[in-house]
Amino acid sequence: MLYYALILGILAPFPTIFGIWKLLKNKNVDGFSVQSIMIAEWGSVFFTIFGFNDKASGFDLLALKIAGATVYFANVILMSVYFYYSKKEILGLSNYAQLIINALFWTILYIGIVVGFSLSPEIENQIFKSIVSFLAPMFIVVAISPQIYKTLKTRDVANLSLIMFLFSQGLCAGWMVYWAILFSKELGAPTAIGLSAQILFFIINLIQIILIIWQRYFAHNERRTNNIK
Repeated sequence: MLYYALILGILAPFPTIFGIWKLLKNKNVDGFSVQSIMIAEWGSVFFTIFGFNDKASGFDLLALKIAGATVYFANVILMSVYFYYSKKEILGLSNYAQLIINALFWTILYIGIVVGFSLSPEIENQIFKSIVSFLAPMFIVVAISPQIYKTLKTRDVANLSLIMFLFSQGLCAGWMVYWAILFSKELGAPTAIGLSAQILFFIINLIQIILIIWQRYFAHNERRTNNIK
């Protein structure tokens, strides 16, 4: 199970990397919801708190921290690319300034969490641990919702990476197996939350995949047929 989780952790940033590649290729962010990435990033924040609050040593905890860091900063790059190519004017700042501020904010936040929780004694309060372990997966689960709303509203999927969402779905299936095995061995709130979160994410992410495929391959052909008529 340790190596299985490690492999999933190593593969975790790849969906985001595909998303970065798509935006860099198109140099256009129309139809892309940066809110989804921001919400997912807050989930990564809570995972970071969870990982660095635990003072235990071990290969599995080290793997969790490394995987968490790669996913965290992959999301930072994706958001920064979005702000660079976005045509939105925020507080009168240029797109380049938005990129810099975004990257600095998330980097400073990550360093602050790592340093703060590494130097301080472990917070052993069970309520604190329960809240963090609940919020981390739940933020990631609901993160896709703004993207689904934007896709339904604009029907613009040209700048969305289908590979990104398919890869996420594959990883989610892998994590579902992981949490199901843990749940069968150890009944409890943490494993139940982990398994439930993965099932919900699988369903929500599947909706987004269906929307992309429909808009890209079926709705387009339907509109073209109507224009011919």
